[in-house]
Amino acid sequence: MVLIGVSHWHTLFFLDPSCGFPDVTIVGVSDPTLARAETAAAQARCRSFTDYREMCATPRPDSAFALARHCDMANLARFLIDQRIPVARRNSAPLTPPKQPTSPTGPPSRVYSRR
Repeated sequence: MVLIGVSHWHTLFFLDPSCGFPDVTIVGVSDPTLARAETAAAQARCRSFTDYREMCATPRPDSAFALARHCDMANLARFLIDQRIPVARRNSAPLTPPKQPTSPTGPPSRVYSRR
């Protein structure tokens, strides 16, 4: 498994428990800020990277926890999906209540949207 974006404050919810499971091996952590990646890598006893794409090339992870700025999450998710790497990510866009119908005579919408 790899962790991407380890300077994100949610990292502790993934890194700490993952390090405690005997059947989980973290093979890499990445963050654009190398010092943050190195700190997490020391805890996980793995390599650190500043580029998640390089990290995912070798060794090829079997899964990823992805944390990123909201503006970067779409590209990160697209990369992981294109590479066929299963991903758990912090939901960067919560669901909102159903939208009102577009027509006053139409039925209520069952569509949820992202903010």
